[in-house]
Amino acid sequence: MSDCRLPAYLSENISLLKKVRFDEKRSLEFQAEFFNIFNRTIFDVPDLDVASPTFGRLTGQVNTPRQIQLVAKFRF
Repeated sequence: MSDCRLPAYLSENISLLKKVRFDEKRSLEFQAEFFNIFNRTIFDVPDLDVASPTFGRLTGQVNTPRQIQLVAKFRF
């Protein structure tokens, strides 16, 4: 790895949970999880080979795009 400086790695994750009770034993839970909620792109290290035709270009992405996961649980 070289001394090439890169932007900060920012990835915000949020989870929301709602629980509904029917009686003492039965309940329903809704959960939503958001990974990289603001859909920030984090680029890979640029090509640092001076002899390469793609020198200095950002050609890849390090992180994944926004992902959403929904869960419903019925407890009895």
